[in-house]
Amino acid sequence: MPKLPRVRSIFLTIIILLVAAALYARYIEPRWFQVTHYEVTAAGLPKSLDGLKIVQLSDIHRNGSGRDYLIKRAVGITNRESPDIAVITGDFVSGSSANAPGCARILSMINAKRGTYAVLGNHDYWHGVDGVKRALRREGIVLLTNDNRRIAGGLYLIGIDDAWAGHPDVGLAWSGVDESAAQVLLSHTPVAARLFAGKKCLALTGHTHGGEVDLPPIPRSMLPGLLGCRYVKGWFKVGQANMYVNRGIGIVNPFHIRFHSRPEISVFVLRSPNRKEK
Repeated sequence: MPKLPRVRSIFLTIIILLVAAALYARYIEPRWFQVTHYEVTAAGLPKSLDGLKIVQLSDIHRNGSGRDYLIKRAVGITNRESPDIAVITGDFVSGSSANAPGCARILSMINAKRGTYAVLGNHDYWHGVDGVKRALRREGIVLLTNDNRRIAGGLYLIGIDDAWAGHPDVGLAWSGVDESAAQVLLSHTPVAARLFAGKKCLALTGHTHGGEVDLPPIPRSMLPGLLGCRYVKGWFKVGQANMYVNRGIGIVNPFHIRFHSRPEISVFVLRSPNRKEK
C-alpha cells in the first residue's frame, strides 16, 4: 500500500495536469490556428490552371464582437497565402443574424484574385438566413445556393444548400456545368456526401469542427451533434468525390473550448493531370 505522502503527490499531479489541460483547451488551442496544405489532382483541370490555389475557411460562428480579432487573424493568414479563390463553407453566425454584418465586413477584407465564394450553414438558417444573405451580398461575397460559377475555362465552382436546414438540389447546382471540366463543390455539411457521391469533384465541407473536443478513446461520431456522422475531419473518398472536412475556426460548445481539434484554415493547390506533358 503506497504511503500517504506518495498518494498525495499523485493526486496533486493529476489535479495540476487537469487544470493545465483545461487552461490549454480554453485559452490556447482555440487561438492556435493550423494551416493545412494539400496538392490535389483535379480531373479535367487544364494545364493553364495548374497551381491554382483555393483557401477554405469554415464555421466562423460570430456571436458578438468578442472574437472578431480571431476572424481578422484568419483573414490575415488567408491573405498571406495569396489565394486565387477563397471559399467559406457556412455557419457565419451564432445567436442572431445581427452578427452577420460584422462578420461579412471582416471577411470582405480577404484578397482573392478570382473572388470569395460561400455557402450557407445550418446556424445561418436557424438564426435568420435573410439577414445573413443580405450581409454577405452587401460585402461582395458570392453566395452559391444550388448554383455554380464558371471560374475559367475548365473549372467550375459549385455550391449546394445546407442538407440539414436548407434544401439542397444537386441537379440545379450542376445546371450548365461541363462535366468534363474540373469541379470544386462547396457543401456546409459532409453528411450531404450521399447527394454528390456520383460527381467527380473536390468537395470542401465543414460543420463538424473536428469534434471540438476530440478524446481518442471516445468516438466523436457517438456524441451529440455528430451522432452517426462518419466524416469528422480530414479526407474521405465518397463514390467519385474526394471530400475534405475542415475543422472550422469557431466554437459552439458552452465552455468555449477546443482540445485535440485546432481551428483550421485549409489550402488546396489544384494540379492538372496533364501538367507533365510536353
